Amino acid sequence: MAGRIQLQQTEVWMVRLNAPEGRQAQILRMLDMDERQRAARFLFPSVAGEFIQAHAALRLLLARQVGQRPKELCIKADAQGKPFLPGEPELSFNLSHTQGCAGIVLAIGHPVGVDIEKLHALSDLEGLIERVCTTGERQELLRIPHEKREGFFFQLWTRKEALLKALGSGLRFDPRRVEVGIAEERQVDLSGTPGGSRAWYVLSLTAESGYAAAAAYGGARGEVVVHPTLDLRDLIEAG
Repeated sequence: MAGRIQLQQTEVWMVRLNAPEGRQAQILRMLDMDERQRAARFLFPSVAGEFIQAHAALRLLLARQVGQRPKELCIKADAQGKPFLPGEPELSFNLSHTQGCAGIVLAIGHPVGVDIEKLHALSDLEGLIERVCTTGERQELLRIPHEKREGFFFQLWTRKEALLKALGSGLRFDPRRVEVGIAEERQVDLSGTPGGSRAWYVLSLTAESGYAAAAAYGGARGEVVVHPTLDLRDLIEAG
């Protein structure tokens, strides 16, 4: 039986993965067996801990929307690897996390994707631009002063990755076929691709200093609510 869906639009959260050490056992109990097994396969405890906290944050936010406890949620993945909740066919959601911060997007009635990246030095920025950008994007980036270009590249990349996740294509889809630009919300032209029958939109998100983030959604253009950044410890306290 479906739970109580509270969403009215596309909603996005940034979550600092800063739960105190003493809450780790409580957080782990929120995850299902598959998530625990995936966490156990990571070689480094810090990476496993981030995975556990990010998936707990997703479960806490989903639980608010469907009226269940976080550990009761049965999260599955479809053939393209996109997550879903059986019994909640209208609810779409996506998760991204990196080095202490997670991005989560939830929506009703249309596919969504999110990506967050920690900014860092790139040894071959120009080569990356050639490999993943369209001609228009390359021209746009090359007009930006060199000292600022790297940050704008991360912004462009998160937009592209969020869209590919919303499509369910991931990196199996040549990123040079998708032009997303580097700023503002915009509609993306996917004519001639498997997702071309639907309108798609991508927008950059305000993230913590040192991060770039973006979200994407398919369907009619609508309001996207970006919530203030949360601390995971506060999300846990709020239940």
